[in-house]
Amino acid sequence: MRIMKHTKWIVATLVGITVVALTASWVSRSAHGISIEHCADLHHVDNRHIPPGLFMSAVKCVQQGRLEPAIEMFALAGIYGSFDAKRVRDKTAHSAIPATIMGTFAVLNPDESARFDHAFQETTNDPQRMASLCASIDQIGPPAYYPHYMTSHGMSAFTGGDAGPALVEGFDPSDTWNMLLDRHLHCPKED
Repeated sequence: MRIMKHTKWIVATLVGITVVALTASWVSRSAHGISIEHCADLHHVDNRHIPPGLFMSAVKCVQQGRLEPAIEMFALAGIYGSFDAKRVRDKTAHSAIPATIMGTFAVLNPDESARFDHAFQETTNDPQRMASLCASIDQIGPPAYYPHYMTSHGMSAFTGGDAGPALVEGFDPSDTWNMLLDRHLHCPKED
């Protein structure tokens, strides 16, 4: 039993290290990836920042005890990842987001994870805070980058199969963005 527990920890750590390395690679390829060396907030990012870099920033914020910007970065990265999953044709590539979350957040200790989870729940349960968060994210707007971090993650990228376009043809960014504000972030409806 004890060996199994340590084996799971070792495997989780190796997966985390691999995903963090891939995330660093994805961030370096982005047009304007925020530095993974610091905690940022919504006032210091724009719609050219890719989810892996935003998740890394969220982790840095949590480690510094700055939970509000951690929540902001996590929420923006989450909606951007969902947006990218809607526009990337290869469904196997969509696992880039959960893999990135698992890998980047694996570096947090249990107390840091618990504090972040508690603060995140408090925010999502507070209509005023959610309205403010949603308005700030909506003002930044939908992604303005090519989702290379995701297209390079799917089986099509590894097998060289499917020679078709990487992105869904006829994709409607405006409708998708509004749908995700409602269904992903659960933004309060304006009266």
